[in-house]
Order: sequence, then structure tokens, then C-alpha cells
Amino acid sequence: MFLTRITREPKNLVINFLNAVLETDEENRITEVTILNPYNEREFENAKLSIVDVKVRDESGRYYQIEIQLSVAPWLSGRMLHNWAALYHSQMEKGEAYDSLKPAISIWILDGVLFAPSEEASDTDAYLHLAFEARERSLGFRMTRDFGIHMFLNVARNFVPNL
Repeated sequence: MFLTRITREPKNLVINFLNAVLETDEENRITEVTILNPYNEREFENAKLSIVDVKVRDESGRYYQIEIQLSVAPWLSGRMLHNWAALYHSQMEKGEAYDSLKPAISIWILDGVLFAPSEEASDTDAYLHLAFEARERSLGFRMTRDFGIHMFLNVARNFVPNL
């Protein structure tokens, strides 16, 4: 039902969803999106074909994909990286410069937990929305703003009443 509504109803639903997930401020707010083909095209015949639930591009050229995953398995993090990489790679045409690449953000809504809370984490609510970035481990600076994977965990249990 969510996917049907998000792709068939006014684009405002997608725009509001993305702005909420990304916690955008007024200056960086997404105001327009284009719904894209959900198939991640294969370069080679034997390459893996992947299909995402929703794929959009905003007015500044950033790409987003939204996936709902009901069964959570250990291999899912590999699928997340694969689909993100396909989204990022799909921007490049032969002869284009790498600085023409735009950020690609992958949003996953999971009905389960992919990572167990660490012993250091005292607030398990922090595990409801995880946001991954490419950062240097010791100094903490970002390598790029082009990479982002967001996960919402245990969605049915935490956000759907009476389950």
C-alpha cells in the first residue's frame, strides 16, 4: 500500500518522506522529484539485475531509492551496497567526468533488525533509524557527501499500532 501511494499519489508524498528522512532544513529542502525507472540496468548480459521499489531524482540532480524489505537476512547489507552502487553508477555516461556525479541516497524500511545493538548503546531507540556515511575512522571527516544509506528497523513493531 505504501509503495502504491508513494508512486501514484502527488509527488508531495515522496518529497515529504525524503525531507523527513533526511531531516532537511528549509534551505536544503527538496521541492521537486522525478519518478525514475525502478530497474537498475545491467551493463553485461550475465550481470545481476536489481529492481528497487521507488527510484527518484530531485531538482538538484540527487538520486534516491526507497526499498521495503520484509525479510531481514545477514546478506541484506551486501544487497544494500549493491543497489546503492548501481544507483550511483547509473549516472555515468561514457566520457563523463567523475565530478559530474551527484549524491545517491538509499533508504531501506525493514521489518526486523539487521544489526544487534552494541553494548555501548544505552538507547535502543537510536537503532530505529540508522544513517550510514563514508567517514574517516579516526578523524571523522567525510570522504564524500555522495554516499548515504538510511535504515528504519522494526517498522511494523515500532510504528504500526496494535501489532
